[in-house]
Amino acid sequence: MISCKKTPDPNAFASDFPASVSRIWIGPEYWANPMQDWKLEDGKLLCTVHGRNRNVHLLTHKVGAQTGNFKMSVNAGFVGKPGQGNDWIGFKLGARGEFDDYRSDAVFGEGINAGVTASGNLFIGELNAEEQEKTGDGLDVLDRFSLRTTGTRSGDEYAIVLELLDGDDDLVAKTERSYPVAQLMGDVAIVSFFDPGMPNDNAVKLENSAWFQHWKLEGDSLDIHKEYAFGPILFAQHTLSEKVLKMTAQLPPVGEADGKEAYLEVKEGENWIRIAQSPIDAHARTATFKVDDWKDSIDHNYRIAYAYTGAGNEAMEDYFEGTVRKNPVDKTNITVAGFTGNNDLGFPNQDMVANVLKHNPDLLFFSGDQIYEAVGGFGNIEKPLDKAMIDYLRKWILYGWEYREMLRNIPTVSIPDDHDVYHGNLWGEGGKKP
Repeated sequence: MISCKKTPDPNAFASDFPASVSRIWIGPEYWANPMQDWKLEDGKLLCTVHGRNRNVHLLTHKVGAQTGNFKMSVNAGFVGKPGQGNDWIGFKLGARGEFDDYRSDAVFGEGINAGVTASGNLFIGELNAEEQEKTGDGLDVLDRFSLRTTGTRSGDEYAIVLELLDGDDDLVAKTERSYPVAQLMGDVAIVSFFDPGMPNDNAVKLENSAWFQHWKLEGDSLDIHKEYAFGPILFAQHTLSEKVLKMTAQLPPVGEADGKEAYLEVKEGENWIRIAQSPIDAHARTATFKVDDWKDSIDHNYRIAYAYTGAGNEAMEDYFEGTVRKNPVDKTNITVAGFTGNNDLGFPNQDMVANVLKHNPDLLFFSGDQIYEAVGGFGNIEKPLDKAMIDYLRKWILYGWEYREMLRNIPTVSIPDDHDVYHGNLWGEGGKKP
């Protein structure tokens, strides 16, 4: 008798949240909305608030235009009491933002919701449409269950099936609906949607709402973009003046089990030489390097190295590479690209970035308002302090995410203005409280 072992699909995705890690940053394959409302804990992804439309997008895998099918599943559960009848957890399918860019999809993408409500109902699409819900015997399994959705393409439509399974993987309930292919193309995400019972759309209750584990996605209709992974070294900015290099690398909220330092290395021949190291600032999540006697007559390839705990609790090395250009003292004219008022209305401003790079400026100057209070959605928070810092960091990270390809190779000066400190008119109101 011949035993045939199925070859693993190299394009399939399977989450492997490290059990030894407790941290807010999930990993390079994910983007959380908003960052401060999610964390890794005990090998699970936990939503730490009761709030509307909290979601985590998968950056590296999307449903594409090619003919094929897909299948996605996740283990999940409501934390504590399930909540109100229309609170739900589940998936978002075909999520797309306003602009044709994966970052727009991840931050602002909306799509087709599919999940299970706190009253045990399955739904696909509009939650309150009776014909799109199916009442199951799910109330007894809501603390631990599995959701499984499949998309089977036939011509210009997908047949979407959503199944609820109990902890023993037995089917509890099932519902299905068909959609045009175009509506399924885009991001997939997991969602925790809880009404905190407050009139403010951005308000939350600081109580855990849902957990997720073993998120899986596979199929021949998927587009794979490993290059979309983001972090843990998110971006870096540098200046070079009078043979002194100053460089700041930005990291996300890493955990206690992750590296405590980052390293700056330059390439000499075929080798990378470590020339500086820096601790990670506990609040800013930055590593700051200063190198004296920099040889500024030639270009230098650099990289920033950092180690974190990844899948399977293994140490993972991450690198962010770029070039420190020579001092342009031989140029008659110096070109400066200036920026101000960086709201998110055009995020991630990919056309502008491409056009600036064509001009190849010698210096980038950001004159203020690199962020605004509402950047990235979900308003802004001022307390508790730990969440407020992460909320601010999230907005700052969006600035780096859209401009990182310029920042990595071009010296950059950025200064704050009023909105960078959540104030409408800092310089004209005598320090009036926002």
